[in-house]
Amino acid sequence: MSNKNFWLTLVGMAVCFAGGFLLANSLNRNEIATLQAQQRTAPTNPNQVTSPANSEPELSDAEIKQKIAEADKDPNNVGFQKDLGIALYRYGIAKQNPALIEEAVRLLKRADEKSPKDFETVVTIGNALFDIAAIRENKAGYKPARDYYQRALEIRPDDPEVRADFGSTYFLGEPIDIEKAQMELKKALEINAANERALQFLTQVYIKQGNRAEADKTFAKLKSVNPSNPMIKELTNQIATGKVD
Repeated sequence: MSNKNFWLTLVGMAVCFAGGFLLANSLNRNEIATLQAQQRTAPTNPNQVTSPANSEPELSDAEIKQKIAEADKDPNNVGFQKDLGIALYRYGIAKQNPALIEEAVRLLKRADEKSPKDFETVVTIGNALFDIAAIRENKAGYKPARDYYQRALEIRPDDPEVRADFGSTYFLGEPIDIEKAQMELKKALEINAANERALQFLTQVYIKQGNRAEADKTFAKLKSVNPSNPMIKELTNQIATGKVD
């Protein structure tokens, strides 16, 4: 899916959200993964991020508050909490707005309390907490995300995307657990050898370990899977210097 079409989809989703007609499956998992990859590989300073969505019409604070108020008046409506939470999360990511993502987490946790085995809800909470940690540059924030990814893996242990995100929290969090990160990222690649997130982070794990041969091998695999991966330039520099920022 092209970047232009993806952002048009995101804007369309925002319009649906404003009208209250958003469905949980309005974006497929590949589109969600693309959005997450763009967010997580972008500069961590929100002031440095330029998103095509920022040039599009925005939802007003009043519209957002109205929908949140509706959810708060009907807390037992699990479907509404979930759908609105997912919409707020995606919109918050597009706008690099951690406060809005935190509101999404609040609603999603309400849905999770009523339906703790809902895979999409659990994963989205994990993703939201992950992205809050990234935007706020809070290494300790990756641990709560990891807890939700672990729960999601108890439901679907063979999901490569969640496994890769789970493993990356050991690399990004504090304290770092390089061996655990390596083990989980390898598991993700055993499920899907072309998983880009796993290849990206495993390359960085090997750089951190000083294992240039394995870093080169994993990086070559990443480039073969997607020559346009947004991390290629950064990983090239990291391999050359032997340092991961």
